[in-house]
Amino acid sequence: MPVRKPRLGRGDFWCLLVILGLATIFLTPALRSGYTLLPLGMASKIAPWDKQVTQDVKNSLLSDPFYTFYPRRHFLTTSLRQGSLPLWNPYIFSGQPVMGDTAAQTFYPPNLVAAVFLSAARALPILAWFHLTVTGFSMFAFLRLLRLGPIPALFGATAWMLNGNTVVWLENTHRLSTLAWMPAVFLFYELALQRHRVWPGVVAGLLYGLSILGGHTQLAFGLGIVLAAYALLRTATSSWSAHRLALRPLAIAITVGLLGIGIGAVQLLPSYQLAGMSHRGLKSVSTYLEEHWPLQHVVGLWIPDFYGNPVRSPYWGERNYAQVTVYYGAFAFPLSLGAFVWTRQIEGKFFAVAQLLTALIVLGTPLIWLVAWLPGFRYFRLVALVAYLPFFGSMAAAFGLEAASGSIRQRRVDWATLLVLAGLAIATAMIAQANYKKVADYWETIQPLLLRTGLIWSAGMVGLLLIRWKPVIVMSALVMLLAVDLLQWGMPFNPVNSLDILYPENEVTTQLQQDASMYRVLPLQVDRPVFGPNTLSVFGFYAPGGYSSLMVERYRQLVQAIGDEAEIEWMRRNPNILANSRFDPLFSLLNVKYVLASDQLDQPLVSVDASFSGCVEPGLPLRAGERITQTFQAHHPGLNRIDVEFVRTDSADQPIRFLLWRDCEDGDLVADISVEDAALHERDVLAFYFAPIPDSTGQVFVWGLETQGEEQVTVCQAEEGQPGHPAFQAYSVQLQLANIRQGVWIYENPNALPRAYIVHKAEIASGSALLERLVHPDFNVWTTALLEEPLPPEQAAALEMAPLRSNSQALITHYGLHEIEVEAEMAAAGLLVLSDTYYPGWQVAVDGAPAALLRTNYALRGVYLPEGVHQVVFRFIPWAFYVGLILTGLTLICGAGVVLWEMQRCVRRVAPESLPSRIEREDRIK
Repeated sequence: MPVRKPRLGRGDFWCLLVILGLATIFLTPALRSGYTLLPLGMASKIAPWDKQVTQDVKNSLLSDPFYTFYPRRHFLTTSLRQGSLPLWNPYIFSGQPVMGDTAAQTFYPPNLVAAVFLSAARALPILAWFHLTVTGFSMFAFLRLLRLGPIPALFGATAWMLNGNTVVWLENTHRLSTLAWMPAVFLFYELALQRHRVWPGVVAGLLYGLSILGGHTQLAFGLGIVLAAYALLRTATSSWSAHRLALRPLAIAITVGLLGIGIGAVQLLPSYQLAGMSHRGLKSVSTYLEEHWPLQHVVGLWIPDFYGNPVRSPYWGERNYAQVTVYYGAFAFPLSLGAFVWTRQIEGKFFAVAQLLTALIVLGTPLIWLVAWLPGFRYFRLVALVAYLPFFGSMAAAFGLEAASGSIRQRRVDWATLLVLAGLAIATAMIAQANYKKVADYWETIQPLLLRTGLIWSAGMVGLLLIRWKPVIVMSALVMLLAVDLLQWGMPFNPVNSLDILYPENEVTTQLQQDASMYRVLPLQVDRPVFGPNTLSVFGFYAPGGYSSLMVERYRQLVQAIGDEAEIEWMRRNPNILANSRFDPLFSLLNVKYVLASDQLDQPLVSVDASFSGCVEPGLPLRAGERITQTFQAHHPGLNRIDVEFVRTDSADQPIRFLLWRDCEDGDLVADISVEDAALHERDVLAFYFAPIPDSTGQVFVWGLETQGEEQVTVCQAEEGQPGHPAFQAYSVQLQLANIRQGVWIYENPNALPRAYIVHKAEIASGSALLERLVHPDFNVWTTALLEEPLPPEQAAALEMAPLRSNSQALITHYGLHEIEVEAEMAAAGLLVLSDTYYPGWQVAVDGAPAALLRTNYALRGVYLPEGVHQVVFRFIPWAFYVGLILTGLTLICGAGVVLWEMQRCVRRVAPESLPSRIEREDRIK
């Protein structure tokens, strides 16, 4: 294949300045000091900020950046500045392997650099500007390398840089970070082919690795497939030119792919591990087809917002607006269609055909089979592949404009363009007819859009008619038309807000921060969000729920078995969100100490464990030196109150002593309450309060009454039950109102288990039976743990001998991201349970010696401890990360070695011949 060396001159420099200027203009509002690219106005609809933030919600569609992308970036930035690369996030899902969450971009180099020098909020717009500039420059350079003129190349770069798919996903940084490197990969791949050098191929592999680390695995793998298709084209053209099979283009593409995968291994292996354990499953082909791009939305390729826009007008289209928006210019799209016929360059035809094939695939035609069986693709949505349409379409449009500037084919281009525009107009009419009722309802918003597109088409046609006389001026005007078109449409979409309303300090978090103990917070999502998923992590609070594209499936099943789903519709229908709208006492298992609600809870905060009322004759006389007792069983955690009914028999006040034991009379004393002067009326109730007993579920208690008074007091006899049964009621408290701040009800759970606690009994179960047993009313999580595998015989025997309760204690002395230290004082053999998510890579050592980490209570961690004092250390040492890191390091070393080897060869080739060598060579010739 002939070497193509486009001349680079002043025009290229000006084009690069235009690209830089367009990226800067687009993001100027967010680049200002004190501002960020986040929809912070959403806080006005979220408790408790709705009491202090008055900023309007400018785009209600953009919730993900607020709830998940910023909290994750804040976590990464904070962790790095504290000297730790975070592999584990303890703040959401009771612990999540953030190293496997691709959208967190934990290993993406630009993220790491930005985290060192910029705040999380300021990094968002600056990184967006960086990626837009890089992708615009590389697209321009790639098109120039394909022998396009500077202005057509600028046209294609503008269409790609500011396309609608980029705009609507701009704040979802992992998509932009992946797609931004696509043209750069093609640029250096093509450079390796044309220059017959190895180093550009290595650079292409490095950039492909950056694309993988960027965070959107599906789109990164799609880039590999597109590059492979382009390599096949290059192989065919090279073989045709050389009249022999030329496999070099394919070999370079394979090298690029292997280098990219090798560099991305540090992310790919942890992600592969988490995906296999996550809630995401491999979709069937039929399910995959259901997520196709709706056919009627193709009109958005030339008439943006035909179905509305979350910013400007009501949206009435199918699916999420962001999923179906791929606009890259009202006139650029017709040019991309015409490129298949107009251009003589095989590359232009390739990208035009690729655009058509991509559209047919994402529309769900039988061509879906081309990608449905590719590894990993059915973990994602088919509609996500529309991101490739602007990539192919922008390049095809650049080739179309280049062909239009050729005076020889000009007239054919004019007529062909008119035919294309006429076809698009007919398609618009057909789509409008198919949606006639809706179109009629929204005609006032659709009509200006039709006029806008018509004006752009008219201006474009005038330009094509004049291009033969003033090609440079006219094509420059067409570039300006495209830039104005995309900027006018896209700039208002992403809201820019002042940092003054970035997760502002509030009375609720201030109240919670007064409790220095370790606990989790459960916001109940009922009528409106309370903080929302992940946001509490910004303030350093731990939560049992969260929001992520990947979460451990067993943990999700555990939480859903404990409590119901959120009542807020958009949270409930999103499978990546784990939230709840009601409190269940079993949340104590997850160390939930505080519950937040946007209104007073309508669920009972106190449970009745026993109720025997009445006052039938003859009653039960309470005399000095005697004791009245009663046995009952509690059915709920938090037993804290017993009411006893009395009948006054004398006017004098009576001293009364109340006692409460576990198991039996004179057993384990729980409460001893003396009432010195019990003023009893004719018929009265004395309420005896004591500290809540968290593990009261299923336990037998005995209460007793004594008096030292001389007068006789009669205890009421219950109407039901056996004769001599006293009338009483026993209550268990589930939640206690701690405070009300900024319209948020703060409840405290007195029965919450500590983050690390001791039990002395274990039961064995497996599969669904384990989960069913865990949530059964008779199971007491405060005293017993569930295991899936039997303990060794000696450990099981020690637990059999251990008491149900003891004074054993566990104290967390250090709680870090990847290491947790616990000091345990064991009065008897037992299990130390850590209410953090169980995940491969966590290891435990007891007194410095490795021990078996037990999957406890279905999805949590535990370890067996014998009697005595022990130092227990949990460490996160994930093999997937370290193996991936080694592969990434080896790949970088190999790539650098190849580049150095080639550089050394080039130096040797061009080095001047030494004088002795030259004399020796001349002597040989003589």
